[in-house]
Amino acid sequence: AIEAFMDASGIEGDEKEYLLSMNEKVEIPFSYVWTEGWRTVLGDSLPDFGLMIAIVLVVCLAPMFSGEWQTKTGAMILTMKQGWGKDALAKLAVGFSFTIEIFLLIAIPNIIVQMVYLGVSGWDAPIQCIKMIAIAPMNMAQAEVYEYLFALFGTLGFAGLVMLISSLSKNDLLSIVGGFALLFVPMVISEYLPYTLQLIVSLIPMAGSSADIFRMNTLNIFGKAVWLPYVELWTPLIFMIACIPVTVSRWAKIQKS
Repeated sequence: AIEAFMDASGIEGDEKEYLLSMNEKVEIPFSYVWTEGWRTVLGDSLPDFGLMIAIVLVVCLAPMFSGEWQTKTGAMILTMKQGWGKDALAKLAVGFSFTIEIFLLIAIPNIIVQMVYLGVSGWDAPIQCIKMIAIAPMNMAQAEVYEYLFALFGTLGFAGLVMLISSLSKNDLLSIVGGFALLFVPMVISEYLPYTLQLIVSLIPMAGSSADIFRMNTLNIFGKAVWLPYVELWTPLIFMIACIPVTVSRWAKIQKS
């Protein structure tokens, strides 16, 4: 069935061999236990988990830098002992710490409710019990850990981009509009793009889906096929790290101007 799906989807050559090699690591025979609860968690709840946090981040972090101009405190910062550089780094640290705090405040109660109402039975069942043509050698618990990490890393990368947008603007409203545009525009336009561009857009923090672990999507990186969920997991952290020096330098430039 998996090979038939690959043939129908045009998956062939090295990409097909790569995906089939992943599939060979799936343990069989399957153990069929309680799966409906896991289907709800992994297929319905967690793929949109980061979206709730991202909306809060736009509202709270978008004014992080642009708010200095709204309240006219930019000149005062220049008189401080630490200066604009350490001020910008401190703001970024607060923004990332706030992101982690919000994530934990939502994730921990969510896990507790899941354990109370759905239990842990079937945690070691393969995710193929949810979608038979999945090729990832993961069980339910591993998939849940992946989806929570996907949400955490995605929100951190998104927070970095939102604060970068804030550093580029002197208006709170524009920063908030820019943050929401970053969140929703990739989602809206993705389905109208060619397939390869859809995969590339999914690498933008919050634009992809953790439910991709049930799919066979791959990216060609330097001539080698790489399973998309591997790339989607770590790309947001690259965005976060890249945003730090750019935000600091941009904040310094605006201050000096």
